[in-house]
Amino acid sequence: MGAKLSEGLNFSDDLARAVVVIGLPFANKNSPELQEQMHYANQMQENIGNKRPPGRRDAGFELYENMCMNAVNQTIGLSPLVHLQAGIDRNCLLGRAIRHCSDWASLVLIDHRYTSKNIQSKLSLWIQNSVVVCGTFGQAVKQLGLFYQEKKQREQQ
Repeated sequence: MGAKLSEGLNFSDDLARAVVVIGLPFANKNSPELQEQMHYANQMQENIGNKRPPGRRDAGFELYENMCMNAVNQTIGLSPLVHLQAGIDRNCLLGRAIRHCSDWASLVLIDHRYTSKNIQSKLSLWIQNSVVVCGTFGQAVKQLGLFYQEKKQREQQ
């Protein structure tokens, strides 16, 4: 994530059929800059009178988590194009692996925290509806196989 190597490269069609993200790219929480940003967010929350209900995270932690998920969303290229007509697939987007409307790729998010509804809700909307949580490696391989089989069948039609 944030690597310069992938900038400007085109991995369309069969050049990239999967994006694998291992872990969550949280920033260094001990960074003085991040600590100050989190402190400022908490101060702003208090200044506008937003009392944090018990059990809810403060504004600083939400900022920290949102920064992480923004990095995930940017890495997997979740920038959906506007639907101009009903026939356009909603996964028509710009990204590293998916470069045009008829292109496709699987996204494998490897970290138990991706099963959290809070983390899933911070993924782009088009992908939230497609999340399949697998508890084992075998289940993941089976789901990927089904996904690839379906995509290959569509290509042949």
